[in-house]
Amino acid sequence: GNHTGLHRLNLMPGKAGQPSRINFTHYQHNPTNPNSLSYNRIFSIFEDHKGLLWIGTGAGLNQFDPTTGNITRYLHDPNNPRSLSHNSVNKVIRDPDGMFWAMTESGLNAFTPTFDRIERHGVADDFRCVALREAAAALADGKPERARRILEHLSDPTTEPDAVSTGKVAAGAYQAPARKPRR
Repeated sequence: GNHTGLHRLNLMPGKAGQPSRINFTHYQHNPTNPNSLSYNRIFSIFEDHKGLLWIGTGAGLNQFDPTTGNITRYLHDPNNPRSLSHNSVNKVIRDPDGMFWAMTESGLNAFTPTFDRIERHGVADDFRCVALREAAAALADGKPERARRILEHLSDPTTEPDAVSTGKVAAGAYQAPARKPRR
């Protein structure tokens, strides 16, 4: 991650025969400005379908609008169960249903931006959190067979069926048929 905040590269095309100009706009934490980044150490950046950046830092989740330069902070509040479960946001992703997920030191947080609402899921030792953390590490490590290892982390390792389900459940597994040897 980056320890010096968010840096935006600005390219300004030169006029005919002139080189382009380059400069940076820096967005950093300012303790006297609640509209600045919540922390300079950035662990994760995700761009949503609207072009907004979701930035996981060591001290909260930040929403950055590149068009306006506005930053909105989402922080842990021990008195508010609809706040982040922890301020250290290690990863931010979006699932196919449009839900944002923030992985923190204390578990997963489902975030619905439309309603400015966060729902906490689990704690640090919750098997889903552990699996997601391990899958994210496998995705980032660059080693061979990442897809297989990620699927293994996210798969249910049990081999015995549950005795009786008390709710409506759809579950299953697929095992590819054995390949016939080539002749």
